Amino acid sequence: MSKSVFLRLGSFNVRGLNKQFKRDQLIRDACSYHADFIGVQETRFTDEIDEIYSNGYRLILQGSNDAKYSGTGFVIGPKLTPYINSMKIHSDRISSVEFRLPRQTPLTCLCTYAPTLIRSKERPQVRKDFYELLTKIYDEIPKRHNVVLCGDFNAKVGKITETDNYSCLGRWSKGVRNENGEFFLEFCE
Repeated sequence: MSKSVFLRLGSFNVRGLNKQFKRDQLIRDACSYHADFIGVQETRFTDEIDEIYSNGYRLILQGSNDAKYSGTGFVIGPKLTPYINSMKIHSDRISSVEFRLPRQTPLTCLCTYAPTLIRSKERPQVRKDFYELLTKIYDEIPKRHNVVLCGDFNAKVGKITETDNYSCLGRWSKGVRNENGEFFLEFCE
């Protein structure tokens, strides 16, 4: 029987990491929260980075052709770094990392950055393509894996209504649903 492992996981829309001081601050924040894994979105970064800091934290950023609107990456703490099995950049809005911890179920973390509502209205195909790719990636993850889905979905799921049949939406949700919220709920079902 395997012993449980406690992990501190997070997600952070960083609104740009193109300056070194911003990346350094992100690592300091991860360290102060004792984070084991943070998915980062909206990096607005055009190059690829894989840096290991002196405190053992690892920053992995994927490059993006569209530095104005996208980019994802990971901050991986020293506890998880040795157990990275694979990493994939699926698009400029979706990336994943798989961990194989000893005597544990494999863990796959998906980091996503969905198009904003304004961008989705301007170019509806961008949102459609995003959710089609996310669904394909999710469906390809082996069923025996634990999955963490983190990111900025730019969605408001809103308060549950009498006509809703979503099992993923709890009674404590609030606000008004937008179009991106509808797409997100459809994915979650």
